[in-house]
Amino acid sequence: EVWFWKENKIIFYQLNTDGYTEISTSISLPNLAANTLESFVNRGFTESPLIIESDFIKQIASS
Repeated sequence: EVWFWKENKIIFYQLNTDGYTEISTSISLPNLAANTLESFVNRGFTESPLIIESDFIKQIASS
């Protein structure tokens, strides 16, 4: 699994036998969708990193 930041978007890819395929949710962190991570990154422009970190940890820990 690799993540790319391109044109203000985060895209997740998974390696398959035919190459990389775009996926919407992380395999490594199953509670994390690409659009969710993107929103956390964008919050970094306007909010405190400590608040963002706390919210991010809650997001990936939830089931």
